[in-house]
Amino acid sequence: MDRTLRDSSFVSVRLSSKTCLRIEIAAIFIAVGLGALAVTLLHDPRALVPHPPYGNWIIGRMFAVGALACLGMILLFGLEDEFAEMDDPEGARARPIHWFVIGLAFLISALASATFVGVSALVDYLDRAAAC
Repeated sequence: MDRTLRDSSFVSVRLSSKTCLRIEIAAIFIAVGLGALAVTLLHDPRALVPHPPYGNWIIGRMFAVGALACLGMILLFGLEDEFAEMDDPEGARARPIHWFVIGLAFLISALASATFVGVSALVDYLDRAAAC
């Protein structure tokens, strides 16, 4: 099944169903990353700038990216049946569901990142209170 997209130059582009599937999978991972990035930028934009010791900063970011990839995979496994239905003509009607899932991936990622930031602040507060 082919789908037609129109770009800004009014030239229609034909996309195969496999290409559409790959774009939708990539969109979920991009939404997860953007959700975490939004929370990071709102909380502490300087956390994105590397600082010495660089090894600890890089390892910390690798763990964060790994956790976000796991979150994206969990969301993707939840859609496995939906993607299997994309090959048949009936699957084309479920298009709004995928946009909803992409928005949901962004919100879940932002919520998970905000929860991490909140718990980290609470633990720091409790450590300072215990030290007094």
